[in-house]
Amino acid sequence: MAQVLCKAVRETGLGEHYRVRLPRKQLAIETDSGTVRVSVGGTRRRPVLLTDMTSFVKECYRVGVSTIQVAGVEATKVGRFLVADAEKIHEKYPDADFNTMNRNAVDILMEMQADYDRQHFSDARNADYSLHRMYPDDPTRGRVLFPHNITGGHVEPCCGSGSVAIAISLAHAKRLRDGVSSLRFDCGGTPVLGGPDTTKVKATILDSRILTAEFTHSLVEIVSTGKVSLRSAESHEPSGKS
Repeated sequence: MAQVLCKAVRETGLGEHYRVRLPRKQLAIETDSGTVRVSVGGTRRRPVLLTDMTSFVKECYRVGVSTIQVAGVEATKVGRFLVADAEKIHEKYPDADFNTMNRNAVDILMEMQADYDRQHFSDARNADYSLHRMYPDDPTRGRVLFPHNITGGHVEPCCGSGSVAIAISLAHAKRLRDGVSSLRFDCGGTPVLGGPDTTKVKATILDSRILTAEFTHSLVEIVSTGKVSLRSAESHEPSGKS
């Protein structure tokens, strides 16, 4: 969302509306996790947006990072995110096909999320969900999907926060070495595991904990613009007159 907002400020009337001086190389966005800074690099025709997620990383560790069991599958709680490894799910539920997202795959993802809520791992119902499967020949590359709310139709093919949560999970499981790691996740397209686009995460790791992280999406585009008019709640209340 931060990268989309930055692009909208630069390419639509949003920047002018909020009196943002353009062009600028960095945009600071206040979020629930702290200040997120989006830097603009690349060229004028092909800009590259880089989001510093260090404040989000700190928030995740503050809330808590731990290995958990949901619906009989080992997963990771990363802050408010439920992070699941498709490989571990497939070991217990071999009929779940995340390449096509068949009924079995959808059912187990829903059950894992429901069990996460039943065990009260978070104060509120889970709405932040990351699924990944790393390539066996490259521990820094994988396929991802973000089924935040399958029953409500909210499945994100790409998610910066979710990708960083996966990186934190991999570091927690000691699947990443200390130092600087560059991760690449295939995403985008249809709501199945993987896709034609790429999210890159660069993280600094010490003692299996991420200290700093930043990400960039290969595809961020504005598909339409317009105006939305909202009426106040009072205008929908009954007048009480007969």
